Amino acid sequence: MLGAMRGAATRMSVGAAPTGITRLTSGVADTPCSHKVPAGVLPPERDFMRKVFTGVLAAALLTTVLPGAAIAAPQISVKDGVSQPVFSFADAIKEKVFVESSLDSDGDGKKDRVAVNLSRPKETQQGLKVSVIMHASPYFGGLLSPPLYDPPPTGDADPNTSRDAQLERSGARAAARIPGVPAAPNFYYDNYFVPRGYGFMTVDMAGSRGSEGCPVTGGRSDVESVKSVIDWLNGRAKAFTADGKPVKADWTTGKVGMIGVSYDGTLPNGVAATGVQGLKTIVPIGAISSWYDHYRAGGSIISTGEFFDDADWLARAVLTGTNKDKCAQVVKQLVDGQSRATGDYNAFWDERNYRNDADNVRASVFMVHGLNDWNVKSKQYADWWAELGKNNVKRKLWLHQGGHLDPKSVRNEGWVDELHRWFDQELLGLNTGIDREPKVSVEQSAGVWKNYVAWPDPAARTVDIGLENPLWFNASRTGDEPTVRYTDDPKLTDDQLAGDERTAKSGRVAWVSPELKQEVRLSGTGRVTIKGAADKVDTNLVAFLVDYGTDTRVDYSKGEGVHVVDPVQQICPDKAVLGDAAGCFNKREYNLHTAPYEIVTRGWLDAQHRFGLRKQVALTPGKVEEFGIELEADDYVFKPGHRIGIVLAGSERSQVNWDATHATMTVHLGDSYVELPVVGGKAALGF
Repeated sequence: MLGAMRGAATRMSVGAAPTGITRLTSGVADTPCSHKVPAGVLPPERDFMRKVFTGVLAAALLTTVLPGAAIAAPQISVKDGVSQPVFSFADAIKEKVFVESSLDSDGDGKKDRVAVNLSRPKETQQGLKVSVIMHASPYFGGLLSPPLYDPPPTGDADPNTSRDAQLERSGARAAARIPGVPAAPNFYYDNYFVPRGYGFMTVDMAGSRGSEGCPVTGGRSDVESVKSVIDWLNGRAKAFTADGKPVKADWTTGKVGMIGVSYDGTLPNGVAATGVQGLKTIVPIGAISSWYDHYRAGGSIISTGEFFDDADWLARAVLTGTNKDKCAQVVKQLVDGQSRATGDYNAFWDERNYRNDADNVRASVFMVHGLNDWNVKSKQYADWWAELGKNNVKRKLWLHQGGHLDPKSVRNEGWVDELHRWFDQELLGLNTGIDREPKVSVEQSAGVWKNYVAWPDPAARTVDIGLENPLWFNASRTGDEPTVRYTDDPKLTDDQLAGDERTAKSGRVAWVSPELKQEVRLSGTGRVTIKGAADKVDTNLVAFLVDYGTDTRVDYSKGEGVHVVDPVQQICPDKAVLGDAAGCFNKREYNLHTAPYEIVTRGWLDAQHRFGLRKQVALTPGKVEEFGIELEADDYVFKPGHRIGIVLAGSERSQVNWDATHATMTVHLGDSYVELPVVGGKAALGF
């Protein structure tokens, strides 16, 4: 605490500061984001005494009133362009309130009440007005383990063969493994931001932990339960103590920033899409913008080959609230609405598509996502980013090399500082300089970040490459034959599909480019279009974009790509100020391995959805038709000497429910092609 207030007494200037904020400056030029050090450096013992003296004096400046002077409200302190930790976290006011939602989602005849736990500086009792950082979640009450869906059949004649039995058992009951759900919530943000003059609150989403109502996996009552808390902070909703006494939020400015990872980051997207007044900024991390694209992919049902869930399963899993016995009918409505039998996009999913309402968004958005996140896939950030841009929403983007992770796991030293400056600017109105920095930061390889003015890169051009191009190597093609074929085999693993690219395999077709002469960067969303004919009325299609070339790569198959360093090292941003009360987290590093290839991105299509996602249309066996497979968005650099690969197959059991038809697909090469977003266009690609 004392060190952080060093130099606070030398000169005070409040003329340019927002209301309720005091700028503290020292001999260093007080420019936004200045980190210069004064020319003279004191010996350690004298520097310590100076810290003690100036810290005590700074505290006195916040509280001491001269005789006859008017009593002024405490103020947030600013130095080097950012808020300073001058308020005691140990003395912070802790409260629990229950905000009345506008909905009765459990149908008990009463409006749902939403549980809120909050911390705020004790100086808010003396007139200090603070903005609020909110972390809303369905996970604070833990997770239940409702039954999963059965795995799909393999379609083999003898379902009792050992390989079939093994395949089905591998996905039979995996309720203990829940992909991508954060472990225990890390509340170090309150340790960090409350001393700097913020309120911090956690909100139990409807139907979870202390809240009433029913969870609906991204639907209206999920969003409304959180939105109602922002309404309360702005005087538009009621709140009560546990014993029923009314509570007003008269200590806040009404300005709110939301942050979270996964479902916790999805709620900010949903709430922002309502256009609620008072929500000034959101920080969605690994977050969903369309729940259809989380549970479906081109009409296919998303699974992991071991974990067969759906929207109704997640609602049952987070149903830990006070009225869970009243939600059976609501869960049934989820089962009926999610169109699991067909994979169709319908009104159920449209309600959960926040991109539809991007034109309502008033809040700025600082988006963070893993380029190797195969839980909440990259389409979620890419399409949301694009829609926000169309509506002139202020945006910032970080893309990292990890999987489904909090950015503190991949940018250990820089994340808290960046977030601090973002919140200070968006909630306190400070000029932190963050707006003068590049809008986009992409980690192109482990630890190597590059900044850009936009995403996708404005220099990216869509390059069409015909799959009949003789420069492609294709082991499945005989001479100049105009077609190739494969037979869907749901037992093939990703390695079996992508590996041995120069070997013909009956379950896939692989194309391999010539060696690249120079670095090739992709930025954006690619697509594979094939003309082909299946011999069954239904089949799945999967396309891989592969980087072939032995290299050191991030192994994101374990721990989402990272591990805690050994020996353990803790990062504690406020250790010097808060001591043992500081919020800390373990330093992590990437898992690196040497591998001959990497599946860069992929895409899927249920062939019966070839005309659109709203209705299945059966195939006519033998009829040649067009099938478009959109790849997940990416930003990736192929190195010189590597080769670009395209793999086409039927089922990919690690990502979507496999198909039981074992259809054979004949691909007509002359009308099939891949579209890649290449920075620099065809000239950069070189073939």
